[in-house]
Amino acid sequence: MPEVSVQDVTLRPENGSEEDNAFMRTLFCSLEQVQSLMLIGKQAEPLIDMQLRAREQQYRAVYPNGEFQLILLDCEPIGRVATDQTTDVWRLIDIALMPAWRGYRLGGQLVERFLRSADAAGCDVAASVLASNVKALKLWLRIGFQVVEERPDYWSLIYTSAQSDD
Repeated sequence: MPEVSVQDVTLRPENGSEEDNAFMRTLFCSLEQVQSLMLIGKQAEPLIDMQLRAREQQYRAVYPNGEFQLILLDCEPIGRVATDQTTDVWRLIDIALMPAWRGYRLGGQLVERFLRSADAAGCDVAASVLASNVKALKLWLRIGFQVVEERPDYWSLIYTSAQSDD
């Protein structure tokens, strides 16, 4: 594995271009929960497109002031991070990396960078993780999130800012 750190990556807003949309679809299809649909073959394509559209519409409806950014390495997209920093509890909406870039600790480093910004602003951070995504849950807990609600399909988490007690 080559040495890669969060200092090697940049973020840029998603721009709705064909290239960005194609990357977002590829990233979505790389997610474990979508992989099983792809086993069905071509007939799964409309369902995958519908699920991706529904997810993106929901994110933007629930977080109209959210920031939806691509994670770039050498100007090439390798992932996506979506956040909302418009209230006193910031929200980490989504973070995903392409499979080739998982395991480099980039996701954790990006989350930790976001948490440092939240700490500086005196804000807590909320997130949720699919109950089936054990790796992500372990990451969140290792970083300092605490589980506040367990549901069959997802867990709600909170990171309490070091500044919020002041």
